[in-house]
Amino acid sequence: MSASVHRRVVGRCGLGSPATQLMRAVSRFHNEGVEPVQMGKISNTKVSLSFRSDALIPDDVSALLGCQPTQAAQTGEHIALISKTIREVRQGFWKLEYDAPLELEIDAKIEALLARLTPEIEVWNTLAQRHKIVLFCGVFLGAWNEGFVFPSRLVEELGKRHIRLELDVYSPVHSWPDAGLDVPDEQA
Repeated sequence: MSASVHRRVVGRCGLGSPATQLMRAVSRFHNEGVEPVQMGKISNTKVSLSFRSDALIPDDVSALLGCQPTQAAQTGEHIALISKTIREVRQGFWKLEYDAPLELEIDAKIEALLARLTPEIEVWNTLAQRHKIVLFCGVFLGAWNEGFVFPSRLVEELGKRHIRLELDVYSPVHSWPDAGLDVPDEQA
């Protein structure tokens, strides 16, 4: 960090502010060559890619992508849920779930999922004009502080394909730093 940037931050934040303290810590790590602590590895992840629209025809999407879905239905179709109840599909969908080894990192799972589909960007452009495209990632933490990184090349590939990223993060309550503390009703 340059001295001028550090002075500007100190000048705006005051000498004792949390922002100034953070800047000093970052500067100290940088100057002393100390590596920051790495995040813990995510315990488990689930990844799926879906296309949704009222006019979606699953066979058309399959033909364009060169892959059969894990699950698909047209608007108005009746499908059985896991609970064995029947429901009417309100919006057509085509969904492909990752079904390979669980121990892979989340980025490798996403890359494996995309590798099953056409790389032709023109096809993705056509699909994006017709349907909402979503990559869903369920992230299951074993502790309150775990993390992951999406490499820039993967983010670029998702962007080229007009894929919206949705993350659901689940953490066991007992792993929270304040687990066991009484939380006032207004904060619960």
